[in-house]
Amino acid sequence: MARDAQPRQVGRPARISRDNIIDTVLEIGIDRATIAAVAECLAVDPSTLYGHIKNRDDMLGEAADRAIRQARWPQEAMTDWRTFLEAIADRLWELYCNNSGLAQHLRSMPIAPPALLSRSAQIVTTLVELFDIPLGEAALVVDSVGDSVIDSFIFISQLDSKTNPDGPTMRAGALASLHEAMEAGVDEQLADYITVLEEALGQDGVPGDYWKDKIALILDGLTYRLEKL
Repeated sequence: MARDAQPRQVGRPARISRDNIIDTVLEIGIDRATIAAVAECLAVDPSTLYGHIKNRDDMLGEAADRAIRQARWPQEAMTDWRTFLEAIADRLWELYCNNSGLAQHLRSMPIAPPALLSRSAQIVTTLVELFDIPLGEAALVVDSVGDSVIDSFIFISQLDSKTNPDGPTMRAGALASLHEAMEAGVDEQLADYITVLEEALGQDGVPGDYWKDKIALILDGLTYRLEKL
């Protein structure tokens, strides 16, 4: 006589998942997301996370990739390549503003996350196929625009920070140093340059348009190159 089938044991449902962890990292901010901080938000022991992630680098890398995949990107059906690349620059800036610590983390990674590589390849392909830009120039301008946006964002973020909670921002300190130099007396050439630097530094919490001027200069360079082809 056959044995009666034993009832299947149903285990306890998982309290967290890899998706939960990554979502929590993005809520906390990549720059503040430690194993302990994420575990506390999820109300689990830190050791529980290691059933879903390898380590903190794995966790942050996946969070960076997801942030990029979920970002709003401009429609590719634009009238000209310059408008398209300006829109890409704006979206990158928005991406870094909306994801605390993302820009700094991307700069620390030895290899860009898959989503960023894929998006960059798509942008290059658009420039080549829709706007007839040679592959070499397309790849170079996408790389240059990306580098300029992320480096400008990190620099401005540093200017908005404080060396101590009760002190001035780094921007305020930099502006004060420039004003002191002007008051001490400098030659006309240096004075003109200091004036430009003051405008570039902007105001606390307001990045200004200096970073956009850098993008414009890069795009002007591509225009010149294309005219020579």
